[in-house]
Amino acid sequence: MKKPLIMIMLTATLALILAICFCLRRPRVQSQQEHPVTADKTSYTDLVGRNVELSRDVNRIILPRSKDIYLLAALLGEELPVKLIAWGPDLEKDDAEVYQQLVTRFPKLRDIPVTGSVYTDALDAEQIIHLNPDLIILDKFMLDRGYKYVDRLEAAGLPVVYLDGSNDPFTGPQKGILLLGEILGKRERAQQIAAYVNDQLELVRSRIEANTAAPPSVYLEQGYLGPDKYADTYGSLASSGKYTSWGTILHALKVKNIADGLVARQAPINPEYVLSANPDVIVITGQNWSNPGSMRLGYNVKREDSLALLSAYLNRPGWSDLTAVKNKRVYAVFHNTCAITIFSGIQALAKCCHPGRFNDTDPEGNLREFHERFMPIPYSGTWTCRIE
Repeated sequence: MKKPLIMIMLTATLALILAICFCLRRPRVQSQQEHPVTADKTSYTDLVGRNVELSRDVNRIILPRSKDIYLLAALLGEELPVKLIAWGPDLEKDDAEVYQQLVTRFPKLRDIPVTGSVYTDALDAEQIIHLNPDLIILDKFMLDRGYKYVDRLEAAGLPVVYLDGSNDPFTGPQKGILLLGEILGKRERAQQIAAYVNDQLELVRSRIEANTAAPPSVYLEQGYLGPDKYADTYGSLASSGKYTSWGTILHALKVKNIADGLVARQAPINPEYVLSANPDVIVITGQNWSNPGSMRLGYNVKREDSLALLSAYLNRPGWSDLTAVKNKRVYAVFHNTCAITIFSGIQALAKCCHPGRFNDTDPEGNLREFHERFMPIPYSGTWTCRIE
């Protein structure tokens, strides 16, 4: 009886040893909980179709075109001065009041480094490298204009993401904020902001699509130079069909833009042509530009000051005889088409051009609501006005 028992025990012991050896040699299946993903980068596709690998934890952002701050301010809120480590000089020069609002609300922003201007090809790759950014936000127009710094930043392997706010104001800001929401871990907030803006713009689209009235002829001018000198208008040569900024908006609003077929995207127009075209509607865009005499709209601007500046345009030679002036259809709307708040400017322009379809639309009231819901700085000032 002892011999079979010994044999059974030996057999069991041998089986146990073999099982242990098998387990030790077999590759062990690792669960995700035990071994979380250790890669420190995530791949994104930016708005010009480039594949970009960025840190999973973006904490150091550079905004070389600082007028794009509206996107970051709405998305980041109180985190804006924590994550923004450098920005361009254009905001302080071209939209001074929003700059003042931001540096008053977040004093730290007053002391962050200022990059070279993206408009004069002065962006310094060495400065950018030294700042060690996790994210650099640029815009497609910089590629379109062939600035040399684009190649310098690419060659340095810097984490550049391109947005597209200039070419399509109807969708570009929303696409940009959704992409930034993914990158910055703010997906839900980005979706809320984009949804609000899309709803506001759908109001415009639906009513324009349903419009059967004859479209008005419109002359729109950037108010940067003031009334003494004609500044840029926005159109498209018939052969190209390419628009930018306000040209895109006018095209979408289905008006007769007098610059179409005459101006390639953005350029001044011959003053005599404006007189001969005799537009039904005149629109001057405004911002808090630093140029003396420019059309001013935006934060902290008093309505009476905006109206005084707009009225000065009526003193241009020949303008008193224009149909738009005689019918008091001369308007001003806020200029920055790259801002996430441009929906209000689009609504204001739609109301100028198609007043019967937008009598119940309150562009400034909608902008106030947007500020209350999403912006870290309060609504103030004047964003649109008209000659009474």
